[in-house]
Amino acid sequence: MFLISFCIVPQNLTLDPDTAHANLLISDFDTKVEEGRVRSQEPDLPGRFNRFCGVLATAQYASGQHYWEVDVRDKGVWYLGVTTECSNRKGFVNLTPSAGYWSLCLQDRLYANVEDGRIPLADYWNSPRVGVYLDYDNGRLSFYDAVTMKRLYMFNTCFEEPVYPFFSPGKNDVGSRLQICHYY
Repeated sequence: MFLISFCIVPQNLTLDPDTAHANLLISDFDTKVEEGRVRSQEPDLPGRFNRFCGVLATAQYASGQHYWEVDVRDKGVWYLGVTTECSNRKGFVNLTPSAGYWSLCLQDRLYANVEDGRIPLADYWNSPRVGVYLDYDNGRLSFYDAVTMKRLYMFNTCFEEPVYPFFSPGKNDVGSRLQICHYY
């Protein structure tokens, strides 16, 4: 069992509506994302996801240590992680490190998305929050159960360009949402 013991205050991130897939609704001061029933008429900007139901945070990281938490309560499908500034957001999105995506996902179970597919991490997931810890300078991205602070998975890499936190509430799960936790 890996427990985290660092003293970094969770950051209050916001979502970037200009990157959100047209089926996604952004609300609650740009902290909540959910799949909508009606496709919005947003322009197809270069940074906007047009097939994968994803959205980026406005924060960009090119150095330092950063931590944020995401409320995933009652959510059956989700994807969380970081992606590079130049990663593909048009058409099919390959959620692998070589494509500029380091992420965890929940579908039928909890997985880490790696180069050769997915690594199962847990058969059952019931924690209401996931913590994401980015140590950019040392090339580490770690995911935690934000209630117990048990580490779920850690990517070791060498980031070669700035990264953005990314989020996806999945597809065909209308009404469920992901929300970035804000602590004041």
